[in-house]
Amino acid sequence: VNGVKSNLPVKLEGGKVNVHHSGAYLVLETDFHLRVTYDWDHHLVVKIPTDYSGKVCGLCGNYDRDTKIEFLTPSGALAPNPLEFGRSWRVDGVNATCWDDCKGPCKACEAGAKNWDQDPKSCGLLAQAGGPFRECHSTVKPNQFVQGCAHDLCRSQGLHRFLCQAMKAYMEICQQQGLRIHEWRSLVNC
Repeated sequence: VNGVKSNLPVKLEGGKVNVHHSGAYLVLETDFHLRVTYDWDHHLVVKIPTDYSGKVCGLCGNYDRDTKIEFLTPSGALAPNPLEFGRSWRVDGVNATCWDDCKGPCKACEAGAKNWDQDPKSCGLLAQAGGPFRECHSTVKPNQFVQGCAHDLCRSQGLHRFLCQAMKAYMEICQQQGLRIHEWRSLVNC
């Protein structure tokens, strides 16, 4: 905290900020009901009360449910693509080990090159009509998760860990909605 290693749980600002473990997650909660959960690897979830709709900005958008204007830069301009959007919010001088894009030429990732998005033994399992996530489809649309999964597999040249992470991320969001997820790990060897 503030450059000093600390053990959890930690309370800051007289208890206004609480950071603790919850299962496998780090959880940060504030007195104004901001909640951030992080799995110590790749999955970060930020939740804020609906009172803040349209009153926030940043990498998570402005929380006004208008997806056409989610890529607003700090200056209020609409970024042309996700990469430029991310670059616009970068804090200079904070982490020299981070970079905005590929070091050297980026590997081409042709959409559907390996059909990961369609394969029921890969990312396609997320959207399979009779599959283990079927009870979630009407509440949490799987399309974005399937696309992200296929992109990650393509960029990583099929690294299986990314498939499992994508499945787990969708499962957790569905379960947070109180929805039942059927056995999926054995189907994709996760």
